[in-house]
Amino acid sequence: MELMIAVTIAGILFSLAIPSFNNAIANSRLTSNANAMIGAINYARSEAVARGKNVAIVPVGLNSWQVVVVGLSTEELRRFEPPQGDISITTLDFESGITYQQTGYRPFPSTQGTITICDTKRGLGKLVTVEASGSVSIKDLTSC
Repeated sequence: MELMIAVTIAGILFSLAIPSFNNAIANSRLTSNANAMIGAINYARSEAVARGKNVAIVPVGLNSWQVVVVGLSTEELRRFEPPQGDISITTLDFESGITYQQTGYRPFPSTQGTITICDTKRGLGKLVTVEASGSVSIKDLTSC
């Protein structure tokens, strides 16, 4: 009898914990994709300085981005693949990409722009802001 009560209580506790665990996984997936995008942007900036050439991160297809050396022929350095699950990446400000000069700054005149990374199932997201100078910041969104 005592074992049945213990199993019943354990079952109730597990049923309460599973939704929290699913939310934790979804939050982790969203944060991981936002960090990967920031990493790709910072990689483009550091490669521009290291190579002494203009480097850009440009959109390729739906949700894919690639880091390329800008010049007579574009050399692909790295690709940021589409996110998994219910994650979408949108931007209106960087449809042609984000370019960094060999100084590590964006070309003049550049403006601030944003990239929105959303969990379409839950309606939550991250807003990645790229300043005119080239620095990157992130903030949570309560709705997408």
